[in-house]
Amino acid sequence: MLNQHLPYFLGLPAWADPAWRGGLLPRSGSAISAYSKVFNTVEGNTTFYQIPSAETVAAWREAVQGSSFRFSFKLPRGVTHEPYPRWEELRRFLNVVEPLFDNLGPFLIQLSEKIGPAQQAWMNNLLRQLPHNFQHVLEVRHPHFFEQPESLEPILDQYGLGRVVMDTRSLFSGDRNHPEAQDALKKKPNLPILKNVYHDLFYLRLILHPERSNHQAIMREWAQHVVECLLEGKACFLMIHCANNAYAPDLAQTFHRLVREQLGSEQLPKLPEWGEPSGGQAVLF
Repeated sequence: MLNQHLPYFLGLPAWADPAWRGGLLPRSGSAISAYSKVFNTVEGNTTFYQIPSAETVAAWREAVQGSSFRFSFKLPRGVTHEPYPRWEELRRFLNVVEPLFDNLGPFLIQLSEKIGPAQQAWMNNLLRQLPHNFQHVLEVRHPHFFEQPESLEPILDQYGLGRVVMDTRSLFSGDRNHPEAQDALKKKPNLPILKNVYHDLFYLRLILHPERSNHQAIMREWAQHVVECLLEGKACFLMIHCANNAYAPDLAQTFHRLVREQLGSEQLPKLPEWGEPSGGQAVLF
């Protein structure tokens, strides 16, 4: 796993994908143990749909205990996507993940495109329920917050939140007829990019197209931004997605290489290599 003095956290939208077996992950055995030997954070999307059991969390804790690994869990949709949030669900979620305290990164508060300035009272009600001893990042999708970004800043300041940057330019500028991109094109928003960093916490969700023709320029742009943030002492959480996440580990490796090129290889170690032997050669995607 990455282990360095910089607050640089690189990860994927999950720690287990069947397509990664025999590559990033061994063909059998613990996925989180293998994943956390390479990447030092993960975007925990599963908690959006279901709160894990205490036993499951205990296994996760054992797998990463004593390391600098950070789980960045998404708050449950019963809290963020309901007109009347289910506060008991939030309490259960926080109680269940509390044993991971030393390995928790920012909680991801993802709001729907329906939540805009007219729902500010609803937003305040939600944000007041969140514990102050955790970091949180806010992802908004209502167009107003991109047309007038300053309208969100009082909320970010009041609650000490980072603002999520979701970059879907690669997805929407690529071949829209590509079969592997269809589901992502339906689900992901096509919104402007705002690079302002709040409370010294930069959180990027980079959504890439399965075809790689336009990846390089976008990744190089963000690599430069990450280097600037790190040199200013800001923490960076970088989640590399792809419309087909079979490619995500390799894309994250490319992104990391670009950051090292711009920052200086002496400042940041290489990612550990992965892959099981196959025909005498390592499988490295």
